[in-house]
Amino acid sequence: MAFSKKRFRRKPKQGERTRKPPGKHTPPATVNPETTGSECSYLKLLVDSRKKVTVVMNDGERLTGFVRYYDIDCFSIGITGEGPRYFLRKENILYIEDE
Repeated sequence: MAFSKKRFRRKPKQGERTRKPPGKHTPPATVNPETTGSECSYLKLLVDSRKKVTVVMNDGERLTGFVRYYDIDCFSIGITGEGPRYFLRKENILYIEDE
């Protein structure tokens, strides 16, 4: 007589906690950048230190200047000290690199 290797598990009772089998890993939840505060502190550092930054847009366009203002949806970059300001929406930015 051959035995099957199938294991029978009892059903958990109502309210009883069950454990996940080993090896089944759930990926960590993605964290929204606005909730960590790191984006806000980085932009504040750039405004206060007046560091020169290069902003790379989604279409590849590059703007170099100083961050003057930031908000939850956009920020302002000034190309020169008294020159024009550009308001850029964060959703159109690929990345920011400081020099």
